[in-house]
Amino acid sequence: MIQVVQDLWQFLSDWEHHQGFWVMVGAVSGAVSAAIILAAALVARSQLREAQVLRENQTRPFVVIEFHPEASSVINLRISNLGSTMGRDVRFAITPPLLTSHEAQWHVIDMQIFQSGIRSIAPGRVIEFFFDTWIGRNNMNDRHAVRITYRGEGGRQYQDELDLDLGVFLGMHFIRRNGLHDIHKQLENIAATLRDFKASGGGLLTMSSTDLAKRDEEWRQSFEERARPGENAPDSNSAQEPEGERPGP
Repeated sequence: MIQVVQDLWQFLSDWEHHQGFWVMVGAVSGAVSAAIILAAALVARSQLREAQVLRENQTRPFVVIEFHPEASSVINLRISNLGSTMGRDVRFAITPPLLTSHEAQWHVIDMQIFQSGIRSIAPGRVIEFFFDTWIGRNNMNDRHAVRITYRGEGGRQYQDELDLDLGVFLGMHFIRRNGLHDIHKQLENIAATLRDFKASGGGLLTMSSTDLAKRDEEWRQSFEERARPGENAPDSNSAQEPEGERPGP
C-alpha cells in the first residue's frame, strides 16, 4: 500500500513528463463545471416558467358550467367565473346538445346564453337557472362534452374542455338548507296570520297600559258584584209553601 502511494506521488510530482495528463484533467474539470452551470440554468428556467404559469393562472378568468341539483327533484344549471379577472365573449359548444324532459314546452339550448354567449362575466359572478327535474330523465343522455372559449384581460384567448356529467349525482342524498326563499315563505305565513288579529273597526288590535288597567278594573268590579252576599239569592219566605196547602197523604 505504501509503495502504491509513493508511485502515485512520484507520478503526480513529475510535471514535465506528464503535462498531457494534467491538460486532460483540466479539460474534464472544465466540462464538469460547464455541465453543472448548464443544469443550474435549466433548473432556473424551469422554475421561472412554473412561476409564470402560476402567475397567469392566478390572474386569468376561469369560466365553468356545471349541474347543480337541489335537495328536491330540481336540477339547476350554473355558469360561473372562478378566476380573478373579467371573462369576455364567452361561448359554449356542447356535444351532444342539452335536452330536458320538457322539450315540448321549451328548448334549453335555444336560450340566448347558448346561442349568443355572454359578453362579460365578472370574477365570482354566478348565473344559475332552472334546467330540469329528475322526473322523466330515466332514458336521457346525461353526459356532455363542453368546449368553452373566452377572452381575458389584454385580449388573450382561452379554451377549456369540460365534462358536464349529470350522472355523477345519481344515488346521492342531499341535505336541505333553508335559504332566502324559505325565509320569504315563512314571512308570508306570519303576515297572513297577523291579518286575522284585527279589531272590528279595522287595523291591528292594540291596547295601551291605561286600557289594560281599565279593563282589569271592570273585570274586578264585575266579580265583586257577583260575589256580594244576599244579592241575587232566593227569598226564604217565598220559597216555603203554606202548611195548609200541603197535599194530603
